[in-house]
Amino acid sequence: MQHFIYRYGASVDQSIAKLKKVPWWSYWVKSSDANFAKRQDKSVDFFEFDSDQNFQIEMFYKECCEGVNRQFGDRFTIVGDQLMKQTGHTYQVWGESKDPSTWVEQNVTLAGAPQRQLRRVLKELPDEGDSQFGMIAFVMVEEEKEEANSDSIFDQIKNSDDSDNEEESKEGAINYKTQSIVIEGVPSEIAQLKQLVHSYSQVPRNFISYVDFDGIAAPDFIQALQTETKSRFKISELVVEGARIKITGFQCNQARRFVKKALVFRAKYAKFQTYPKHWEEVHIMENDLTIIKEVHNQSNEFNAIQVEFLKTMANKEIIKVERIQNPKLWQKFHVETNQLAKKLQSKQGVNIRYLYHGTRQNPPRNIYQSEQGFNANYSSEGMWGRAIYFATRSSYSDDYHYKLPDGSFQMFYARVILGKSKEMAMDRGLREPPLLEGSQFERYDSVQGFTNNTPVFMVYSNSKAYPEYLITYRDKP
Repeated sequence: MQHFIYRYGASVDQSIAKLKKVPWWSYWVKSSDANFAKRQDKSVDFFEFDSDQNFQIEMFYKECCEGVNRQFGDRFTIVGDQLMKQTGHTYQVWGESKDPSTWVEQNVTLAGAPQRQLRRVLKELPDEGDSQFGMIAFVMVEEEKEEANSDSIFDQIKNSDDSDNEEESKEGAINYKTQSIVIEGVPSEIAQLKQLVHSYSQVPRNFISYVDFDGIAAPDFIQALQTETKSRFKISELVVEGARIKITGFQCNQARRFVKKALVFRAKYAKFQTYPKHWEEVHIMENDLTIIKEVHNQSNEFNAIQVEFLKTMANKEIIKVERIQNPKLWQKFHVETNQLAKKLQSKQGVNIRYLYHGTRQNPPRNIYQSEQGFNANYSSEGMWGRAIYFATRSSYSDDYHYKLPDGSFQMFYARVILGKSKEMAMDRGLREPPLLEGSQFERYDSVQGFTNNTPVFMVYSNSKAYPEYLITYRDKP
């Protein structure tokens, strides 16, 4: 089953989603306009906005309809273009009600410019999955397998499993079944020691074991693991402490073996169930091997990336597109996606988009081969503080490209979790998104700005972005 949705606002009209259509906005043109003959639908006197502007207008429309941050009558500013080329003019759009026929746009750059009526229709689009970058149609789940739940994992582990006894002996643990400790001494002192050992053994918190933990299991799995180990082994506590899981209780060693097995099973399930469908050779990624796959230049995947890339850089040509398949980075991104969806109670609200990122002097491999991927700790303090910066237009990120010895250039085309995004003026002091209006603790998930005629987005958490594609390109001869 394919769940076909569009990412506009925090909710999705399921009746529209089932039709595999998305809302598309256009503006009225007259016969003397330069773009009149280039109308996409010659049966009407309207010219369609491009996908990025359409996304912005529809999001604004949804917010007005739902009363979220906006209301009818508010004006929203966009930069004008024709056939994806910016005109240098600024426009405002607004409406009086949910009825799209009451919505208009106006050129505020030209004095006395008339208002033009807007039109909103449901448009059929090719089923191209997330190659459409979250701005038009998006296939949320393709042939999704039923995810293995915690119970099905735990059921496969027997309490009598002693398979890691050999490993524990290497670590210095004593196998009480095969080994013993002989103590010699004065009888009174031996009796005193026995009493001390007996007293010690009556306190469950004196029995502690640790399991290494990479931190990529979802919180609901850890909670289920706590419940299961307490039920099976009557442990007092199971908590995550940094890069380890601490287990406290009389049967901590048995619980330790169980937890290690559960984490192994969970990792195997997660790897084979959460990778994007178009990834290749995932079977050899079980050992956390990063694979760099060149995308075939005749594939739909390549063509979709190329079309979007060249929209604002017609003077460039793509040499190759490489897909980054890093299992550790992907798992962190996937967990972040699930956590935000649970927090917002909406998969659509996670608001994932494909955006551009240039690395300047930093070789891209330092990002896609690393443990953290994009790392805000190494970012300079930009216009919106210390964050990871992404742009909607390739031409913007071209100013930050990485230059190869042969004179060609590289930039990332990344998946970015935007969630609830706050549009803000420049603020170099930012270290995290601002608080939500009316909240003392909950914050926005990202920040949105506008610079050099380009919408830019900033995230302040490393796990909110995944470097999925590396584009190598050059100046067109």
